[in-house]
Amino acid sequence: MPRARLAFHFPRGLAARAQAFRPGDEVPDDVALFVHPSLLVDDGEDGPPDADDDTVADAPDPDDLTDLDNLVGGDDDDDDDAPDQFDPNDHGIKGVLDHLEASSEDEYARVFALEQNGQRRKGIIGA
Repeated sequence: MPRARLAFHFPRGLAARAQAFRPGDEVPDDVALFVHPSLLVDDGEDGPPDADDDTVADAPDPDDLTDLDNLVGGDDDDDDDAPDQFDPNDHGIKGVLDHLEASSEDEYARVFALEQNGQRRKGIIGA
């Protein structure tokens, strides 16, 4: 059974609460089928991902305090050039769940937080 590499929440349908996983928690196979592979660690693998792993290749070095824009999410002055981001408030439950399933870990967390602070639909956040 795979284990969680990073913390994440998994919505469990319309009537159930979202299930939370912390790093090292066992992730049932029925959940592992639907989450992004970068969130999981196989049983034979232990510890954080390798440095040559594509999921961490572009991650900023947390010890490099000279690159503060990179550590806090980039420069927000160029919002005019940024593409429109997915807004769960503009989509139905199925559309949001489809987007979450296909999204990266960061996008998943961003959209999930917007939903928690917005409409709080049970079919998405499970609470």
